Amino acid sequence: MNTELEIDNVQQQHDEATTDIGRLLKSKRLALNLQERDLATELKISIEKVYALENNEFERFRSATFARGYIKSYCRHVQMDYRPILKAFDVQQSDRESNLRPVDNVGSQSSAKDPIVYIVSGILIAIVVFVAFWWPTFTAESETESAANPQQTESVQEPVEDLPDEQDLDMVASGSEAPAEEISDTTPVEQVTTSQPDDSGVVTGLSAETIALLEDAGVDPEAVVAATREPEAPVVPEISQEPAYRNDIEVRFSADCWVEVRDNTGTILFSGVRSAGSTLKLDGEAPYKVVLGYARGVKDFIYKGESFDFSSYVRKDLARFELN
Repeated sequence: MNTELEIDNVQQQHDEATTDIGRLLKSKRLALNLQERDLATELKISIEKVYALENNEFERFRSATFARGYIKSYCRHVQMDYRPILKAFDVQQSDRESNLRPVDNVGSQSSAKDPIVYIVSGILIAIVVFVAFWWPTFTAESETESAANPQQTESVQEPVEDLPDEQDLDMVASGSEAPAEEISDTTPVEQVTTSQPDDSGVVTGLSAETIALLEDAGVDPEAVVAATREPEAPVVPEISQEPAYRNDIEVRFSADCWVEVRDNTGTILFSGVRSAGSTLKLDGEAPYKVVLGYARGVKDFIYKGESFDFSSYVRKDLARFELN
């Protein structure tokens, strides 16, 4: 039985290696009555590239990754299952040096000579040195300050308010702008520490004796409190700021480039080839997973209104990275 499975596997690999991809694509196109120029217009590629796909001239493309992306777009447009076609393409390219690496297996490991490694190492060393020298100094200063300022439990004496004399009462009654703290007398009286309402329902911070003297002089205690009350600061409403950008992702292309973008839900926001001079704008739920089949074809990559440098993620013209 194992021998039969081995024979089937060998036969399947042989079939994939001998599959005429271009003939299958062309047959499907002709069955749909599509002309080469019409297909090139729909895919936004040149008619020469359509000829190259149908003639199995994949070496005419910049890389195997680029050719693979065109094949996938071609199959989707003619409503053809692209998975067996791409599998046959991968088998046929196995003996050559391929620029394509599966998306799920593209590692983000940095070599020991990557400049980012040096930068991160330098930052970590600086933090260790800073903590080593600063922490003993901070501890010594804290102990010195604690020794110089011991905790005190002294009782706080309530402030004493002087009673107003007859002259100051006359000034208040006549409407003069004399501050309340100038109403004083030589006899100190203990101040009421908590605000209490008087007979008229007015809550003041004056002592009971002061209120009685003011009422006897015909002065409204509320007017005295209002004269010393500080005006309340106006409440400034918060103004919500909208983001300065309209789309989460905006990509401008200087050459043809195969692009695939997925959002946090796994939804494919875009998968296909964008031509030179075009712009791709996408929105979804972050984080985003991005794959660029021909990274040099991207002129500008803008994420949430700011330019994003993905050069450190490029490996043989293929870039794969994640945007948080």
